[in-house]
Amino acid sequence: MPIGGESSFYTDWLQPDRGKTYKWETFLIKELPTVLERDWRSTDVRGIEGLSMGGTAAMMLAARNPGFYKFAASFSGILQMTSLGMQPAIQFAMRDAGGYDSQKMFGLPSNPAWREHDPYLLAEQLRGTSVYISSGNGVVGPHDKPSDLPLLATNYSGVGLELLSRVTSQQFASELNRKGIPGQAVYRPSGTHTWPYWQFEMTQAWPQAASALGLSEDRPACRTSGAIKKVYTANKRLLGECFTPEYSVSGGRAQDFRGGRIITGPKGPKIVGGLIGGAYVSVGGPGGKLGLPTSDERATKDRKGKVSDFQRGKITWTPRTGAVVGK
Repeated sequence: MPIGGESSFYTDWLQPDRGKTYKWETFLIKELPTVLERDWRSTDVRGIEGLSMGGTAAMMLAARNPGFYKFAASFSGILQMTSLGMQPAIQFAMRDAGGYDSQKMFGLPSNPAWREHDPYLLAEQLRGTSVYISSGNGVVGPHDKPSDLPLLATNYSGVGLELLSRVTSQQFASELNRKGIPGQAVYRPSGTHTWPYWQFEMTQAWPQAASALGLSEDRPACRTSGAIKKVYTANKRLLGECFTPEYSVSGGRAQDFRGGRIITGPKGPKIVGGLIGGAYVSVGGPGGKLGLPTSDERATKDRKGKVSDFQRGKITWTPRTGAVVGK
């Protein structure tokens, strides 16, 4: 739990700014582990998770140091840093949070340091790391104070930052899916860039973190019930242990398991998992353009692939094309 990293993205900066010479990657990767292992009986089994810029840093540090962390989680992080418009957005956010200059961090937008620290471009380096990604969407949620405008919270900067996180998190999750790198991505149907949502996500992520860190005996306090329980009981071997309690999604309820998710929809609870599940998450999950699932995964007519139906489309997987979203 590092202290003193205001607007630092927990990385090594090219130049000092506001009287500080940030060298966070050096500290977190090279210096701190030695102290923990020597003086605090720590092992080399490590995980990293962060919120907001700390979520960016968690993925950045895990990818830049492959194998150093067994688990990495981003709660409302910015996970794509170099596409058109992203560097000015990051500069604005850093100016707003302490008056820092992003050019002191990575230089001009043309500087290779930007690409060398972009989680999206480093996604391949996360192969073998247990990854968890979450984000709201900026719409007023249960922990926000509504403004006079429909769906808009009074936390105006938090609205914009969470929207930015949502877009880049989906881009990052899509890149992981394209590369066949497994990861858990959870997009909430509401919520701005604020602490209560991150507290919730940290609790939700713990079962996956515990498993990755070899603490699988520390199991989540979750049980199945109602309609979800009936589907789970019939597919227990496929789904494995539960990772979360049942929770709300846009238009329904859901519960996460080792082998996939059960999501309630207009035709009852359905199982969404595997590469089809990854593609579903990449387009927004239950709150995205496909809506809720209306079928379980089934074989295609030629028996060479799999397909799942949703309210506003379908996802088809074949060995040749991978998972493809269609109408």
